[in-house]
Amino acid sequence: AQYGFDRGFDCLSALHADQGFPDLASLLCSERITQRMLEWLRKVPQDKVFILVWAVDTHAPYVAPDAFVTRFLSRPGASRDGSIRAILTARTESQFRALIDLYDAEICHNDAQIGQIASALRALGLWEDATVLVTGDHGEMFMEHGHFMMHGGAPYHEVVHVPLILKVPGLRSERNGRLGGLIDVMPTLLDLSGIPIPETCQGRSLFQAPLAPHIVSESFRG
Repeated sequence: AQYGFDRGFDCLSALHADQGFPDLASLLCSERITQRMLEWLRKVPQDKVFILVWAVDTHAPYVAPDAFVTRFLSRPGASRDGSIRAILTARTESQFRALIDLYDAEICHNDAQIGQIASALRALGLWEDATVLVTGDHGEMFMEHGHFMMHGGAPYHEVVHVPLILKVPGLRSERNGRLGGLIDVMPTLLDLSGIPIPETCQGRSLFQAPLAPHIVSESFRG
């Protein structure tokens, strides 16, 4: 709350081990985050509720449960060290490959937790009327452009092209080429909820024309 993450929310639950700014090593995995969210959801009125679930499994260190690691890290003798140190000191092809496998295991684990949320919404009778949006804030580079496990530099395609999956009641499933960015998430959700989009909003609803002719990406170097 001291960093303003609670602004606009009635309840903020920050799961981390220390009381300072949570570094990636101290954040709990999405399994615990999912559990806490569902415990909260079962206690509150469910007719109108907005929930943001922010998990960082796919950030280093890569420490997915063994059941997921074994699905991807199949080569004999491959290292299971997904620490930040292992990433920074990786030099060989086998080291790179093992870390990518561990990253994939984290994605799979996170995906399973999203599935748990969907299953719980169905069990509570909320799925049919729920609007659900799944996205990521950035991708990673795996030796493309000479960078490994990198996302803070130049905004290459591998970094800025992220999933955006939107489930809306009454709309059939489709894959389309609409051009949108994360800046459009908030106005899109407001639009779908019947809430006026503020004139000061920099993004636009993905369901309103005209759509953006281009997307602007920025990188920060300090």
